[in-house]
Amino acid sequence: MSKTLKSTIELQVELDENRIPEKLSWTAKDGGVNKEEAKAMMLSVWDSKAQETLRIDLWTKDMPCLLYTSPSPRD
Repeated sequence: MSKTLKSTIELQVELDENRIPEKLSWTAKDGGVNKEEAKAMMLSVWDSKAQETLRIDLWTKDMPCLLYTSPSPRD
């Protein structure tokens, strides 16, 4: 039988006093990534028992939202 390999991906979320993300970073040592900063993260996990996807989307406070910052064609 072959040896089972494991790999870890670590996500860090720094929150303000209102629990709003201020800083996001991730580490994947197997991929050579160490505390790389990100402005947004989207994580999806499949729950095979419930047959559904569990999802969390995180954005930092300073992440621009194009939905609200782009000029509308109606303006």
